[in-house]
Amino acid sequence: AEPVIQRAGEERIMIQLPSVTDLDAVKKTIGSVAKLEFRLVYDESRSSPETGSIKLPMKEGGEEMLEDEVLMTGDVIENAAVEINPQNNQPEVTLRLNSTGKKVFDGITANNVGRQLAIVLDKVVQSAPRINERISGGSAVINGSFTKQEARQLAIVLRSGALPAPLKHEEERTVGAALGADSIKKG
Repeated sequence: AEPVIQRAGEERIMIQLPSVTDLDAVKKTIGSVAKLEFRLVYDESRSSPETGSIKLPMKEGGEEMLEDEVLMTGDVIENAAVEINPQNNQPEVTLRLNSTGKKVFDGITANNVGRQLAIVLDKVVQSAPRINERISGGSAVINGSFTKQEARQLAIVLRSGALPAPLKHEEERTVGAALGADSIKKG
């Protein structure tokens, strides 16, 4: 869809979405305030004693113990897109990082080869891939058991940067393309 987004007064915005039928998905996407964090998975043999830990739920169920320190956040993401992995035919979200993100991510991966880096979205661990080598190109991939729709929604939220404040839905209007009886008679 090609959305029309306009200011409507001092504290309102109006969003028009032609050809959209799933209004619940639209409200969920627009109203979400995604908080993306990258944290190391807690490892007793590698984590320092002064490093705090936090236990967060995993997307697939269960919990994961992570280091308390947030190493990187979603504000360094320049773009996010959905691609299909040719090896397993599963959707994945590719991220391109800005110049600050490239430097930070390069440092994280260089200093933590062999460790797991958790990708946390809204306090839920989406994935915790192992860092096999230093990644200095400024690109990353979030993969897991996404459906195509889940991957698309995640990419939209990450790409848009999400609004820094939650939205309150006040009004909704649906306009159909069908002609009414009066319009047909007048036509």
